[in-house]
Amino acid sequence: RFFVLRMVTLPKYDYVFFPINVANSHWILAVVEPKLNRIRYLDSLGGRNPQCTDLLERFLQDEARARGFETMTGGWSKEQVGPRSAHKIPAQGDGCSCGLFALAYADCLSSGKKIGDIRKGFQQRDMANVRAYVLETLLGCRMK
Repeated sequence: RFFVLRMVTLPKYDYVFFPINVANSHWILAVVEPKLNRIRYLDSLGGRNPQCTDLLERFLQDEARARGFETMTGGWSKEQVGPRSAHKIPAQGDGCSCGLFALAYADCLSSGKKIGDIRKGFQQRDMANVRAYVLETLLGCRMK
C-alpha cells in the first residue's frame, strides 16, 4: 500500500531502493533508477539473481501501465553488481553483515555517490562503525 501511494511520483526520483531478503538468509539491495529505466541488483557476496530483476521489472511495468507512466512501461536495463563485477562494490567478508552492506550501499547512493565510487566508501572492517551509525540514525528518528 505504501508503494502504491508513492507510485504517483516515482518517475521524479533518481533512485528507489528495495532491500530484498533472498531465501530468508541473505539481504541484497535492488536499486531502481526510474529516469533511466534501469534496475541494479547489488549483492555483497557477488550472487546473481536475474529472476529477481525480471520480477521487479514486471512489477514496475504493471504499476506504470496502471498509472499512465508510458516512459516506464517498456523494457528496463538490468545489471547484476557485485565485488567482482565491473563496478566492484565492497565485498562482505563474514556471514552476518549483508543487511549492513545493503544499507551502506543505499546510503552512499542517496548521498550522491555514483555506483562506481561506492567501493571507496567502506569495507568489511568498517562494519562496526556502520552498525553504530545505523543504531544512532534509528534512535534519532521520530516514527509517526
